[in-house]
Amino acid sequence: MLKSRYPHPMRPSIGLCVEGYPRSGNSFLVAAINRWNPELELAHHTHLASTAKLAVRNGVPTVIVIRDPQEAAASACVWDDCLWPDTALKAYIAFYAKLSSLREHFITATFEKCIRNPDKIIAQCNEKFGTAFESFVSTARELNEVKKRLAEHDLKMGREGRNSTLPTADKRQRKSEIYGAIAASLHLKEANEIYRSWVR
Repeated sequence: MLKSRYPHPMRPSIGLCVEGYPRSGNSFLVAAINRWNPELELAHHTHLASTAKLAVRNGVPTVIVIRDPQEAAASACVWDDCLWPDTALKAYIAFYAKLSSLREHFITATFEKCIRNPDKIIAQCNEKFGTAFESFVSTARELNEVKKRLAEHDLKMGREGRNSTLPTADKRQRKSEIYGAIAASLHLKEANEIYRSWVR
């Protein structure tokens, strides 16, 4: 239903799993972790709750990213123009509902923390899971290096416009045109309730 970019599923050599609904900070967090830990193998971008469940079952440190549903769904609809707002919200609800009972086994990272303080997420991992992942303080310079890495990867993969990873004026404009349909969706209330329960 939701198109994938470059999914990396679970396999025996995986040392960390990062999963979440699309357009929720997945790419930024993964890029930061890869920059700081180039030898670390990650499972990421499958956007499937089953991937996170498998990671937890196998004792693999896991981070689940989450974003405000209106923003996440709008961004997903821009990224995939075949996606309807109602469908985007139902997918959001389904993803997080399937993982709610396992929340004590992984770290929840908000979109804001993923793009502003990924080092703090790494610190949480090390504290919770006893890992020794490397990180640098998330200064403006360091975050710009992560953005540069993402932009270079987009260029390499031929992604531009609405399919680019980083924000653009065009993407912001297209999102603003979708907000009304998302606000009118009967699924937004449930999505908001799930989001609040995860971040409180």
